[in-house]
Formats: sequence, C-alpha cells, structure tokens
Amino acid sequence: MTDIIQELRSLVAKATPGPWAYRPREFDDWGFIRVAQADAEGWQPIVALGRAGPVESDHDEHRRNKTDPYGPNAELIVAAINHLPALLDRLEAAEWRPIERKPEAPVNAVLWFPNMQFHDQHGDPFIFGGLRDILERYYLAFWDGEIWVESGTGHDVFEDWKSPDDLPTHWRPLPDAPAIREVRP
Repeated sequence: MTDIIQELRSLVAKATPGPWAYRPREFDDWGFIRVAQADAEGWQPIVALGRAGPVESDHDEHRRNKTDPYGPNAELIVAAINHLPALLDRLEAAEWRPIERKPEAPVNAVLWFPNMQFHDQHGDPFIFGGLRDILERYYLAFWDGEIWVESGTGHDVFEDWKSPDDLPTHWRPLPDAPAIREVRP
C-alpha cells in the first residue's frame, strides 16, 4: 500500500495545484474543470475535461434540459483531486510501522507481538487457537516520547527481563474514537 500512496502523492504533486472546480464560470462548456480560484489577473486555467459518455445523439436532449452529459465524470474528477491528499493522509496514518521507527510525538498506539509465547498456569506452552490467538497478539500502548508504555500496567514494553519473543515488531496509531452524538430523551 505504501507504493500506491507514494505514487498517488507524486501524481498530485505534479498536477495543477487545486482546489479544482467543475464549470466555475457561467459560460463554461460541458465537462470543463478549472482551478477553483482565479489568479491575480482573473485567469482560471482549464486543468481537465470530464468528457466521454453519452453518444452525440443524446446532446440535443441535454441542451433542452440544460444538463451537462459530462457532469458526473467531471464532478468525480474534481472530488477525487480535491479529497485525495486527505484520504492519503488517513490511509498512511493507518499503516503498520516497524517498531524501530519511533513516533515523532506522543501517541496512543496498537502494538503487534507476532512471536509472543503464551503459557498456561503451569508454565507450559499454550496456544489459544483461532481468532483469540491473533487477538492476544495486539496490545494497547502509549509512546511517551522516550519509551513504549503498556496500557493498564504502565510498564515499559521493552523491560530488560523480557524474551525477544515477547517484544513487539510493529505499531500503528490508535484510530480515532467514533463520534459520539448527544442522546436526547
């Protein structure tokens, strides 16, 4: 996914800076996409045409109805270019990072322990099996700027006594909590 994110960021960087707008001028032709804000001289260059779609015979009907047969294509292009940087930011934020790549600022995170060994009450190796085995390998933690702190215990995740198998290999920021709406009686 990182390659796709980098490719799309590169394409956005090379494209005409936005935001873009669909037919922002009163007399723009069908499918015109321009830079949304005019420059100091009042110029809004055309950056793309949302063309292709209906056959020529459909054009008379669109003229009568004062609709743009290319409107849906153009609107999609405009929405995609205008929202793509924010979507890429969110996608990149959700990716797993190697544990060696420390966060730049304090953050709540999920840690992944792929090699963790579980033991029963007698100290014998134990495998939960199925989904629980996977779930037990995720831990919530907090990066305080210096160390990873276990959620719940407050202990350093990398305490000296731990086996290498009991250490995380990756982390990712904890996603935003769902929006809470006010409940009214």
